[in-house]
Amino acid sequence: MNRSVGILLVVVAVFTLVCVALVFALERQSFNNAQTALTKYLVYRNSGATSALLTKQFVHAAVPSAFTREMSGASFGESNVFQTTQDYRVNVVFDLPDSPTAPPVPASYYRGSRPLPFPPTDVWCVLIKADDAPTEIGFVALHQDLYNADWLVHIPPGDQSVAELNKNLSTIGCQFNIDQ
Repeated sequence: MNRSVGILLVVVAVFTLVCVALVFALERQSFNNAQTALTKYLVYRNSGATSALLTKQFVHAAVPSAFTREMSGASFGESNVFQTTQDYRVNVVFDLPDSPTAPPVPASYYRGSRPLPFPPTDVWCVLIKADDAPTEIGFVALHQDLYNADWLVHIPPGDQSVAELNKNLSTIGCQFNIDQ
């Protein structure tokens, strides 16, 4: 009987370690994907800006399912499936080399047509700051339907007060405050 219990304990311990390692690996992958989406947003926003926007804090939301449409004033990304208010590729033109007489195809042709599914599957909160501008808040969210998934950046509506923003941060479980 003791040998059986010992084997069972070893199996349970190994299973627990595998589960913990999997959780850490998924968390790391989530961070990497969110960071990539944020970097694309910052590159987009910094093009033509007088001073560069920088990430000040990047926090994982504890309750991503609490993120609602009302918390987003604008959405940014390059989704082929989901609609965003701003697509990074709008000004890009594809020149098709196979037919030199055909006009270039604007990238806006490839924009998504489906509305964003809410709530997102995962959310990261970010504080963004430029030297000559007040601190901004953003949300990097994984929107997913049955077959598609895209990481997109959301900026809150411009008419929200600091108190409303802090309430939204608290609702989705992000542990930082806006001081301005």
